[in-house]
Amino acid sequence: MKILLINYRYFITGGPERYMFNIKAELEKAGHRIIPFSIKNNKNVKSEYSQYFTSNIDSNNALFFDQYKPSLKTYFKSISRQVYSVEVEKDLSELIKKTKPDVCYLLHHINKLSPSVIRACKKNNVPIVHRLSDYYLMCPQAGFFRSGHFCDECKNNKFSVVKHQCIRNSFFASLLKYIAYKFHKLIKIYNDIDIFVCTNNFMKKKMIEFGFDSRKLVVIPTFFNKNSWSNKNILKKRPTKEMVRMICAGNFDESKGTYDLLNAIRQLRDENSGLNFRLTLVGGLQQKEINKVLEYVKENDLGNIIQVYPSIETKKLQKIYMNSDLSIIPSRWVENMPNVLLESLYFSLPVIVPKLGCFNEIVDEEVAFKYTPYSVESLRNVIKTVISNPKQISHKSIKCRKYLEKNFSQKNHVNTLLKVMTEVIKCSK
Repeated sequence: MKILLINYRYFITGGPERYMFNIKAELEKAGHRIIPFSIKNNKNVKSEYSQYFTSNIDSNNALFFDQYKPSLKTYFKSISRQVYSVEVEKDLSELIKKTKPDVCYLLHHINKLSPSVIRACKKNNVPIVHRLSDYYLMCPQAGFFRSGHFCDECKNNKFSVVKHQCIRNSFFASLLKYIAYKFHKLIKIYNDIDIFVCTNNFMKKKMIEFGFDSRKLVVIPTFFNKNSWSNKNILKKRPTKEMVRMICAGNFDESKGTYDLLNAIRQLRDENSGLNFRLTLVGGLQQKEINKVLEYVKENDLGNIIQVYPSIETKKLQKIYMNSDLSIIPSRWVENMPNVLLESLYFSLPVIVPKLGCFNEIVDEEVAFKYTPYSVESLRNVIKTVISNPKQISHKSIKCRKYLEKNFSQKNHVNTLLKVMTEVIKCSK
């Protein structure tokens, strides 16, 4: 079949794009033709369809709003991409008429492309399978996250986004988001989605709770693409050592719990408990957050136990994973299906996660150590308990790969997705 693949970036900045290129490769391997649609950017992976991509909001190819070059044109484009972009609808319609896809697999489109991509597909009789990468359809902030904690107040009143200034702590940005929500509801644009793909049961339950039709919801967990990593020495037994090495990979910010973890590590160090451990932090998209982390490590004299790598290539990351014993994902938001969890299991690393959101659905005590969310004390205590008894790590470590293969199978993911696509094509005729 010919599959239209829509995402607002066509280069890798994180998990969502890694998923996009992984599923694209698997679908092509299965004999299907993939037709991408995205935004023009000088970082894009080459594509024969790039001439049909729509224009960038900013002339300098910036990724974030605060990086945009100020101009009336930029502001107008930014607003239209949040509400409805006629330009994007026109560009996508041109691609559809040229290629005549059988189905659309819609990924990220909010803020950068706009829901006009949905209307373009429907006007051209292309059924849509929409994979949800966050909680935007329920929460304008996209993560049920406000003031450092879980919040779903918008379930009963979407104006809460303005009341609490949930978007960039700005009244006007939050008001714009509220207006966009109301407009999308008025034109019933999300009614045009044939099937919503949820990555976990927590997400599905929240969608139903927020009034979405359960018949349109299907859970297909993200798969792990082992081909992205070298298989060399992955399964070798790590040597017994007195020091426990931990890794925390992902973006640096409050929602990811970065500063909770830093505080927990500082407290462990200050206890003088004699515990021997090291932590490696890998990630960071925004320079101001990277600088904040580096400053914290320096001011608290943690350089001897914490290493920070803001951006590294896959080969280096693999080496860090292979030399680690334990992975920590200290999120303060409910998460979706963090790739770092799957990567950790692949490298036989048990995970420390909060009892929160998707973690209650996608990982259990077989391979995980869990702590009370939002509690630095609980996080510190779990880390202390685990590294005080490394045998606990070894016991869970041997189960990680089997758990990954059972719950996040590449084959099952692709087969289920293709089955869903085949069904929506059939029902659309």
